[in-house]
Amino acid sequence: MKLLNFRISLILTLIFIAFNHLACGQAWTSLKEVPVKLSFPVVVELNGDIHVIGGGGPDGATDIHLRYTINTDSWDTLAPVPYKAQQPSGVSINGGIHYYGGGYPNTGSPLKLHYRYDPASNTWSRLPDLPINRAIHVSQVVGDSIFIMAGQPEKTRVDIYRTTDSTWHSPGALPDVHVWYGALARYRDDIYRFGGGGFAAPTSNAHRYRPKTNQWTTISSLTMGLHAASAATMGDSIYIVGGFSDLKYLTQCLVYNPMTDQYGKGPSLPVERSYHAVVRVGSCLYSVGGNNNPDNVGTSLIRHCQGDAFTNSGVHTMEAASIDVRQTIDGEILLISEGVNSPLNLRVYSLDGKQIWQDVILPNQPISPVNLPETIHPGIYVLSIEQDGMGYKTKLHLR
Repeated sequence: MKLLNFRISLILTLIFIAFNHLACGQAWTSLKEVPVKLSFPVVVELNGDIHVIGGGGPDGATDIHLRYTINTDSWDTLAPVPYKAQQPSGVSINGGIHYYGGGYPNTGSPLKLHYRYDPASNTWSRLPDLPINRAIHVSQVVGDSIFIMAGQPEKTRVDIYRTTDSTWHSPGALPDVHVWYGALARYRDDIYRFGGGGFAAPTSNAHRYRPKTNQWTTISSLTMGLHAASAATMGDSIYIVGGFSDLKYLTQCLVYNPMTDQYGKGPSLPVERSYHAVVRVGSCLYSVGGNNNPDNVGTSLIRHCQGDAFTNSGVHTMEAASIDVRQTIDGEILLISEGVNSPLNLRVYSLDGKQIWQDVILPNQPISPVNLPETIHPGIYVLSIEQDGMGYKTKLHLR
């Protein structure tokens, strides 16, 4: 396992600049970019990693299969999907990835092919085709079933694939014709839909679908028509991120509370985008790719975690000093300080702001490891360094 190095240059001027940058939207952290610019790939979480598959590449439809490993901030390539298609759909379910439909390259003629990826063998196997040829469709998982909605050519169609017996069922129609290019998310055992429709006239419609009763219920509408946003559930909230409205790409993030049927404001994106994919892994949201004009976000990978607002809070005005913070494979923190003439108070917080560890480093103390207790499990934390009433906070990723 590699050392994780944090270089914290606590120079007054630089920290002032960094703090202002954080205040302007660094609730999202930039990670290593996607190796290839893709349009409408399938993006799913599987076993703690993010898989980006197929869609449109630089030369048209592609069969590429990329995997992002969060712990190492790195990409690798896995077995390609067995066919090429524009705007396919797919989900992660029961330890594998289902990939289906899309437009035949590069005519857009819909397909009904259906494959499953097995991560253990790094292979794809064919499953029963979709009931109809389909592209630009959206999908969600509830229990052991895959719900496939909208798309072309039938914008109000719903099909359910039961993984338990590999059969297809059609429960009925969608509430309107605008669900394609909408943002879909699952909360508990219900599916929520926000916006959708074409970019010229998107809808503000929002609904909840309850599979147990096969009923659609209208919920509070969006304040605007919203095209090609993406959504994911984290905790008891649904985050509706980015999109396109009133001929503008958006940085907005709405947070919908299913319990109160109300919207709040979430962490704005650093750059406007639509047609991106947002997935949740643990307590973090990841936005992959997207499109806007003139900025290029097609290879973007950014992350927002619960508690980032806490991480970025505080006055970043530490006196001039330089501290090298290193986390070892044994979970120790090594600090090398220069020019520190008063004690440094160290604290580690969880992302929700709860203090879980503290220590004090005395002036001119020899280099020695700072041992974190074994009760601190691998994950993302906040390291706070305070000196003479001033302080600095940074992410600490314990592996």
